[in-house]
Amino acid sequence: MIMRNIFLFYIFLLIPFAMALSALKLGYLPGSSFVIFMAVYFFIYRPFICGLRLIQSKKLSKQELWKNFIPFWNDKYWVFLFFNK
Repeated sequence: MIMRNIFLFYIFLLIPFAMALSALKLGYLPGSSFVIFMAVYFFIYRPFICGLRLIQSKKLSKQELWKNFIPFWNDKYWVFLFFNK
């Protein structure tokens, strides 16, 4: 139910990215770790969060969540995910 709110969806997507970028800029995160973090973020975290939003909005069933991990599969829901239309 929480992912139906577009503002919270953006918070869940952007906060980890902003924190990693800040840690990189401040020198707390080495470049190689940042690259690994970005790979995990784009290939695991982001598809999972987008999948949760699609499930809670009844656009996707729980059994179809795995499809979200296929690159570019959820492009057909892109407008809904990011603009709530």
